[in-house]
Amino acid sequence: MKYDVSHVLFTAGTGREEWRYATDLIRSLADLEIRSTLVTMGTEPTSDQLQEAGAIAGLDLITSVFRLEEMEDPWGDVDAAGLWLLALARQIEPDLIHLRSAIHASMPFEPPVVAAFHGLPALAKDDPEYRRRLDLGLHLADLVVASTHTALLNLPIKAGSNARSVVVPIGVEDGKTSGAAKRNMVLAVCPPGSKGKALLEEVAPGLEWPLYIAGENGPSATRLPNLIRLGAIRAATLGAWFARTAVYAMPSSHAPIAYDVQDAAMAGSALVLGDEPALRERWDGIARFVDPRPESWRRTLNELSQAPDHVAAMGARAKARAKEFTARDMARTMQGVYRDLRLACLLDAKPDRRARML
Repeated sequence: MKYDVSHVLFTAGTGREEWRYATDLIRSLADLEIRSTLVTMGTEPTSDQLQEAGAIAGLDLITSVFRLEEMEDPWGDVDAAGLWLLALARQIEPDLIHLRSAIHASMPFEPPVVAAFHGLPALAKDDPEYRRRLDLGLHLADLVVASTHTALLNLPIKAGSNARSVVVPIGVEDGKTSGAAKRNMVLAVCPPGSKGKALLEEVAPGLEWPLYIAGENGPSATRLPNLIRLGAIRAATLGAWFARTAVYAMPSSHAPIAYDVQDAAMAGSALVLGDEPALRERWDGIARFVDPRPESWRRTLNELSQAPDHVAAMGARAKARAKEFTARDMARTMQGVYRDLRLACLLDAKPDRRARML
């Protein structure tokens, strides 16, 4: 049918979470016979990322180093990238464009434009120019796709007043972890300087089980009793750690997309999480939610260390919930969203629908 979507132009940064959102979705869309062109910005993909992209059927990868809006002094590059994307879209003629954010949704693209929205970043409060461009893009996008209802509730009211929006939950691929036996240990993945990392470092010496923290070590990292620093771990290796950890801990979200929580759940780890609305939306009734006081985290983790059968049951429930949100489910839902949007845009062919602003 003429409104079916067979080719999508994606944009993405090369950060771990954002890259994965794009490639997991593109890989699963390929199984539905939808080919993709992925345009990256910010920094060049790593060798691992290039290898991963090369293995995805029907994917054309185009790289660039235009500064992203969250980088220092970005706007000249952001404007240049927008013009470049506009020319590229006219050249390759995709059926639909799926943008990493709404910043470029104000460009006068001919195909329908989907803008991803995972939440309102702190930058929106600190940078008036960022907020102005974000509001404009959200207003002019044909569709805003949020990953959670919590994110959708944070959609700026002014920008979202005329925007169509939908929630497509993010899913992860099953089968990436082995059936290794669980160990009596707590694992966390934390970037340097995160509040969650500082809290866990404080509670580690008083825990019954050893605490392993993955992620780049900051310059002031010190040795602490009962704390094992794993440093930066490749994504392929991280899955093996999830497979053998009994408890996964995340005191606070450090990225808009909590992939580490989903991966740990898919591997059957019990979840102990900070009490945040977006995390409750997915894991309420499954995870233990803890307030941000160190003593609360110490008490909760030690209580679980005394109840291994309960921990195993929590892990089983987490795995069952994770299987309700797979990458294949995400792609099938997105395929329907794309088809409905393209049909709506074909029926609504008024000239003012394309009156985007440069």
